Amino acid sequence: MSDFMRNLVNGILGKNESNATSPSLGQSKQGNQLPNIQRPNYQKEKIKQRLSPLANGSGSVSKGATQTLNRLSSNTVSAPSTNQMISSVLEKKPNQVPGSLVEKALSPLQKLSLSQSIGGKISAQASTDIAQFIGKTRDGSIVWFFPQLEESLASYLQMKEKKSDAVGIVAVSCFSPGQLFYIDEVMKEFPQLAYNTESCQTDEFPFVFRVVGSHAQEIQKVVKEIYLRLNRRVIQGVTSYFQPTPTRFLVQSLRLQNQEAVAVLDGINVFHGVGLMDRLFKQKRPSSLRFRIESNYLLIQGEQEVIKNMITSLKQEADRLIAD
Repeated sequence: MSDFMRNLVNGILGKNESNATSPSLGQSKQGNQLPNIQRPNYQKEKIKQRLSPLANGSGSVSKGATQTLNRLSSNTVSAPSTNQMISSVLEKKPNQVPGSLVEKALSPLQKLSLSQSIGGKISAQASTDIAQFIGKTRDGSIVWFFPQLEESLASYLQMKEKKSDAVGIVAVSCFSPGQLFYIDEVMKEFPQLAYNTESCQTDEFPFVFRVVGSHAQEIQKVVKEIYLRLNRRVIQGVTSYFQPTPTRFLVQSLRLQNQEAVAVLDGINVFHGVGLMDRLFKQKRPSSLRFRIESNYLLIQGEQEVIKNMITSLKQEADRLIAD
């Protein structure tokens, strides 16, 4: 037992002595340093392989490829600033100002819209005194407005050379008396205006209504309203019109003898007119009745109540017998 303890103590003491005499870990590392080892740069090697097609015949890399390689192998790459980019653009094109760059950036469609907008304002200012075509109605009538007719053109509208007057023209290619009633309704609102229906007829337009006045806006309003009413007029079928006190315009246009009540059955031919009047006379013939049968209408004139009742009966009979 004592031997065992002795050997144990001697073993421990011997181990401590060996630790005291052995060099330190840092010293051992310094004494046993390995030679300098260079690790290969795989990224650089891969770049060389990709740039190999740019190598010259001797196997060396071209100058451009070498510069590219040096730039890629550098640690930092500086991006150009915004000011540098702008200055580079201006250096390449010294004669080009920023305004021209904006102009080139505009699409052709934007440029066209801009020019049309500017041109529209100019034309609108210049068109205050030029002739205006109001439109063409469904029955072929045309309407023109002349805010300030040129003196050299006044004779073509059978007018004296008065440049200050505005002129409105309603030219009817297929005349019917119903058109006169529509025009008469409009002219009642402008009794001060001068008009004419006998001066400008042509072979193409057997009836022409011409209105003249010193106020262009007033004449324009008249012809526009006439155009709208004529265009809304019923073209097909038989229509009737009644006026208890015809105006001077209707008396002149329908060639009436006086201003007694007048009625028109529009849209019938001569034979329909004769047949309808014959049936009416066979029933009861009024004592004071004037009538006229034309190629496309029937006109009656007389006392107001008699004419009103008669045109109502004629319209009903026409619808029953000759309606389309």
